[in-house]
Amino acid sequence: MTTLAPTVSAVTRLRARPACARHRVSTHRTVALDGAWQFVGLEPDSARTPEELARELTSSGRSVLPMEGATTVGAALLRAGEISLDAPPDLDASDWWIRHRFASTPAAGATGSVSSWLVFEGLATVVDVWLNGVHLGRADDMFVAWEAEVSGLLRAENELVLCARALRPLLRPQRPRARWKSRLVDSQEWRWLRTTQMGRMAGAGPRIAPVGPWRPVTLEHRHGPSVRSLWVAAARAHDESHVDADVVIEHGREPIRASLVCGAQREPMHVVRMDRGWRMMGSIRSAALAPWWITMDSAWGVLRRLGLIARMSATPPRWDLPPARLGSHPAAWQPRDSGAST
Repeated sequence: MTTLAPTVSAVTRLRARPACARHRVSTHRTVALDGAWQFVGLEPDSARTPEELARELTSSGRSVLPMEGATTVGAALLRAGEISLDAPPDLDASDWWIRHRFASTPAAGATGSVSSWLVFEGLATVVDVWLNGVHLGRADDMFVAWEAEVSGLLRAENELVLCARALRPLLRPQRPRARWKSRLVDSQEWRWLRTTQMGRMAGAGPRIAPVGPWRPVTLEHRHGPSVRSLWVAAARAHDESHVDADVVIEHGREPIRASLVCGAQREPMHVVRMDRGWRMMGSIRSAALAPWWITMDSAWGVLRRLGLIARMSATPPRWDLPPARLGSHPAAWQPRDSGAST
């Protein structure tokens, strides 16, 4: 049975990023890790750590290639003129090592506790992550955003290393046969990997599989509280627009008061202390908020911005929540990881 190389440490910092953590918070500062990156392809399992990578590059005489920003290996190879769309290589047959050096400075003007997080909006597909030689964990789902707290690991100069593991060794027959087989893929084992078949299916565009970071990589300095769970519902009834919000925040100081804001309307929220944070519940009922109407061929109205302001300091943080569509049919937004409860 073919397996991937074991991870370096049993302690995993890398975790799936909660959906509610993606909303903009006014007290958080985000730095995009753009600029110069480097990458190189090696035989599967020829190097398992950045230290082994350095030795392998020295012994093999291979050199790294430049990469402009965090992007996929295929895009970087095309930009460098290393491959052709007419005869692309099998990118799933190699381990692809990607690294980036960046400087880090403390969040300007921040007081109190500040936590720093590396955020990966998308990694394809099985990717090990190191920061300054410390293994943060392994991402195994292309469609999930990942994050890792790195407050104690950041230095003035940092090195981020990614290794997108080869997927071909995982496609050797090892699991029960599929009841319903697809003729679009070259192996039925693909169904066990959380990745796309675009770039791998014949007749569906160039055969260049997405490997590596396919969405932005950022460093986020979080000051103050963060959203742990969120539930928002919007509806229109009896010529009034209804907006309900139930939010759980954690970290930071206790909120003195909180408000739910939709357009020009603002209503106070009820704040309840919980074991790991605070729960805030509020509602807005107003006839002044224009509805959002949907017909068979069109939609018209106003897409309202929804926000939450919690006063716990001189500069209260504001969270931008999902926009509210105030229509004739009720609509609710709730991430899979939410679990607001007293």
